[in-house]
Amino acid sequence: MPQSILLLDEPTSGLDGAIAYDILHAMKEIIAEKHGELSIIVSIHQPNSRILDLFDHILLLGNGGSMLYFGTVPDSINYFSGLGFDIPSKYTPTDVYLQLTDRNFGVNQHYDFEDAFITSKFAVEVIEWIALAKQSKGSKNTCYFDDTNNIKVHDGEVVTAISTASTTSTITSLWRQYVTLIKRDFVIASRDPSLYYLQFVLVSMFGFLVGAGFFQLKFEINSRGSNIPAGLLWIVMIMCYVQVFKVYHLNRANTRFKHEVSNNTYSVFVYWLAELTTSSIMLVSFTPGTTIAYFMMGLPSKAFPFLILLFWLVMS
Repeated sequence: MPQSILLLDEPTSGLDGAIAYDILHAMKEIIAEKHGELSIIVSIHQPNSRILDLFDHILLLGNGGSMLYFGTVPDSINYFSGLGFDIPSKYTPTDVYLQLTDRNFGVNQHYDFEDAFITSKFAVEVIEWIALAKQSKGSKNTCYFDDTNNIKVHDGEVVTAISTASTTSTITSLWRQYVTLIKRDFVIASRDPSLYYLQFVLVSMFGFLVGAGFFQLKFEINSRGSNIPAGLLWIVMIMCYVQVFKVYHLNRANTRFKHEVSNNTYSVFVYWLAELTTSSIMLVSFTPGTTIAYFMMGLPSKAFPFLILLFWLVMS
């Protein structure tokens, strides 16, 4: 039994095929040096055939996280061929599996690949491995499938889920989804200079320019009556214009959101609530530019009108 397990989430993302192969080949050599004391689990998108040959076993997951196949690559070809889906020789097997099994975009959306796997010999092997693993720890529990196609031990404890039930509910609690989404938004904000760092600099600079253009407005009725609305309008226009830099971020976020919601990772309401929370917190980027312009224009040094302006900007 391996003593250590290394989990790697998309270690080859953004790399070309040659470098990706070198990285995975190095992992393979490390495993060989450990003589069975290390296992590496890697999530990877669309590996080419050369990279795929490096894997000892592959695990295919459905949209809801259910197991569609676990075994070697050659066995997977025979397995899907037995289901009536022959793999063309010119294609990488995993690319074909993705086209077949994706419930949202697959070419066989009505075929129940989860149920097919559960009734296969490969599922029996998974059960046996789990039983052996538990016995190696001194447990005599045996595993079996219950009526909902979950792997269970004799005392009713769920060992691992290979559920074919409808994935209408997410696994984690709403609170955990909310906290995780907020943390991710802050991580993204801290790593992307164009998202908030650049906005902070721009609003400060534009606030100074607006303040300089309308510097210390006179108290005459005619000039003040026309210049104050103009100055305030410039503040609002500039602060809204800076938000254009979020368009690229929102485009990526929308793509990620559609993918994760289709996989039932979190609920739409929790995502909306988390985005509302982080967006409200990030609106502090308005403060420096608005403050500079407000006081350079000579507007009243009182909290109420200043807060009204900030509220106006937030609503805009």
